[in-house]
Amino acid sequence: MVTSILQKLFPVKNVNANNWSPVKRSFLKNDEIADAIHEVGYAVAGTIDKSSIEKLKALYTSLHNFEKPQGGMFYSVYSRDIEYRKKVHEGINEILLPVYDSLFKNYKVVLNSFIVKVSGPESEFCLHQDSTGLDETKYSNLSVWIPLQDTNLTNGCLCVVPHSHKMFSPYRGISFAPPFQNIMSTVRKYLQPIEMKEGEILL
Repeated sequence: MVTSILQKLFPVKNVNANNWSPVKRSFLKNDEIADAIHEVGYAVAGTIDKSSIEKLKALYTSLHNFEKPQGGMFYSVYSRDIEYRKKVHEGINEILLPVYDSLFKNYKVVLNSFIVKVSGPESEFCLHQDSTGLDETKYSNLSVWIPLQDTNLTNGCLCVVPHSHKMFSPYRGISFAPPFQNIMSTVRKYLQPIEMKEGEILL
């Protein structure tokens, strides 16, 4: 899958560490999508073209070769190889720039990355909220998630808890204990799977 993070500067009122709420994304061109993301937390925004899908797959293949019989997760952003991360970011950006331009206005791409989920017993993606990537009292950030193959419950599709984007913000990260770590089994009951086709765009 390909993930990207974007940001837009906006004015924020009445924000403090104990009283935070997300602001509607002003950089989305489609108001219905903006409304859905603001209210529910996510929206599917079409599909990238077949040529772009093939280019992304070719870029991925040119940089990776995994052999993990036990399965597991790989995140290109966590690599210590700066040149590799730069190739990934710039390569994805070149392919997806027309897609970004069709969806967003007055935006900046902060990060493009590959996330790989290798089939096996160690491939579970733990329950989480994405880490804070910028100061959310000053900027509005958005993740773009594009699977490079069809995803479903059998092979491990992405699942979400609707409306949870309004919780536990604006500070989230691997250095913080998940605020729901003691109620994981309860939170899992509210997960909704989002089965997607290759190349669909989840915001």
